[in-house]
Amino acid sequence: MNKKDEIIKFSKKIDIDLIGFTNSNGLIEIESRINKRIDKKYLSEFDSNDINQKINPKLYLEDCKSIIVIGIKYKFSNDVISENYGRLSSIAIGVDYHKIVTKKLNELVEFIKTLYSNVNYKICVDTCNLADRQIAYKAGIGEYGKNNFIISKEYGSAINIGYILIDKKFEDNKLVVLEGCKSCKSCIEACPTKALTEDGLDARKCISELTQTKRELTYLERELIGDRIYGCDICQKICPKNIKVNYETIVDSSIDLFDLISLSNREFKEKYENSAFFWRGNNIIKRNAIIALGNYKNKRFFDDIKLLLKHQSDTIRECALWALFKSDSKRFLNIFGLDEKLMIEKSKIVKYYSKVNEGEL
Repeated sequence: MNKKDEIIKFSKKIDIDLIGFTNSNGLIEIESRINKRIDKKYLSEFDSNDINQKINPKLYLEDCKSIIVIGIKYKFSNDVISENYGRLSSIAIGVDYHKIVTKKLNELVEFIKTLYSNVNYKICVDTCNLADRQIAYKAGIGEYGKNNFIISKEYGSAINIGYILIDKKFEDNKLVVLEGCKSCKSCIEACPTKALTEDGLDARKCISELTQTKRELTYLERELIGDRIYGCDICQKICPKNIKVNYETIVDSSIDLFDLISLSNREFKEKYENSAFFWRGNNIIKRNAIIALGNYKNKRFFDDIKLLLKHQSDTIRECALWALFKSDSKRFLNIFGLDEKLMIEKSKIVKYYSKVNEGEL
């Protein structure tokens, strides 16, 4: 048994679902695709515009010779939800997947160290700017879908990816035989924000990004987020290839909105510091919970939301005001005693939705 086979065998012992190997050559084949996305301003605000950072593994490990990629399967969230609850994307449920995948990669590295006298490596789980899905594709993990995910034959796109840049040479895996999405446009048609296009993903419009950005969300963007607190699975769940593999779901996968809007920063940390969404911070998650409550358009929520008009964050207060309008527009008009900022925001909300009702927007 050669060393690559030994590594594969060990990976199965520690419950790594998929593993692949590829070379450290630059990802030059996707340079034009990335440039096109940059020109169209499709890149995420969390992404790098530096082409070299995205295609050159040796920027991160100078003596890199191979990349070992792993995939850890996960379950999708359940679509059944109560009215005062919000949706979490599948990767946001339970323990932060970054920690899970990183732990597996560390275990794999410790085993590799038993095969070599000296090993130089770098573990990457959303910690490098490299085009990780292209690396996963090159390592034979799966193929690209129109939804911009890597889709494996075994688990569909429900896989979290991580990889090791390493100074050892291994034989490359064969690329997955491409089936392609063919004429299927299910994900493109299902995307509420039209972030998915035939030219790829416009990350700026993606609901997942909208739930993470700190920038001010437009009223329309708030409406399109719906009851989502972090991330979005729509383009995955609608995918025939995921339906074909009969993906599993997590029964308890929603989150109490009234709990979220009441948490202090200390309470938020104590409760969610091991969650994938913790990094985004209490105020952004609280903002999303307020938006979700507003989108339920339930008059019973009005008094609870109104308490947030005294919050120290302008973002929270302004989103709460918007949610009050969505909950009960008549009571909203009778809210007085607001400070100057909120009075201006109140006027903007009334003007905007007046134009919507008159068909001007």
